[in-house]
Amino acid sequence: MATGIRITDLEKLQKKLTQDLVKDATQMTYKGLVRAGMAIVRDAVPGAPIDTGNLRQSAYVIGHSPADNMDVKREAKGNPARGAEEVAAVQQEFDMAKAYVASWKAYGVLIGFAASYAGYVHEGDPTYNWHNGGPQYLHNAVMMNYDNIIRLCKEEITKI
Repeated sequence: MATGIRITDLEKLQKKLTQDLVKDATQMTYKGLVRAGMAIVRDAVPGAPIDTGNLRQSAYVIGHSPADNMDVKREAKGNPARGAEEVAAVQQEFDMAKAYVASWKAYGVLIGFAASYAGYVHEGDPTYNWHNGGPQYLHNAVMMNYDNIIRLCKEEITKI
């Protein structure tokens, strides 16, 4: 006598498996983006102009996932050589970035520089005689890592 198992609600099972797969893929893509964010900042820091090092030390990477909320991967710091006021300004900008990320409802990664003048320098005049670096340091690092971003996300997704 043959034995068998009756499978019912196949559509429900397919839907559940699809939901689980999408959830896992989303989490793994997030992990890939965090890795990519770290790579971008790693490459952007040397490209940022250096005077006292405050700008370079103010780089940060903050991840957000609905399950874990906010996860600081690299914390912005001010350069004490610039004085307590500048260190406090960097911390204030970094705190605002963390609050912004904490308000997110979905997965995401925020990368940036918390020095108050980071935007001015990033968009600065390319003909100016910058000290060891120059404008567009973050943009250049993103463009340089474009293929790397895709690769890192794919690597994480294949772990499913």
